[in-house]
Amino acid sequence: MTDPPPKMAGNWAAMTQAGSALTGPVLLGLLLDWQFATLPWITLAGVLLGLFGSIAILAMITSKPSASKPDAAKPRPTDPPES
Repeated sequence: MTDPPPKMAGNWAAMTQAGSALTGPVLLGLLLDWQFATLPWITLAGVLLGLFGSIAILAMITSKPSASKPDAAKPRPTDPPES
């Protein structure tokens, strides 16, 4: 089995980070609700915290400039030189 290309491996790492940002607070909320007998309130707070955290992580990931996109400010080799 071959290793994935570095760009694809970076995407997998980012998606894993976003997924764990969602599940971590939910599981912690369930644990705390079970410990303090407050079900479902801390779990709901964990769901909201995880949701907003995942959205923030995905927004940061999608706003990063991609290395594969050409920079519009740089002249392309096929463009004629400016006079």
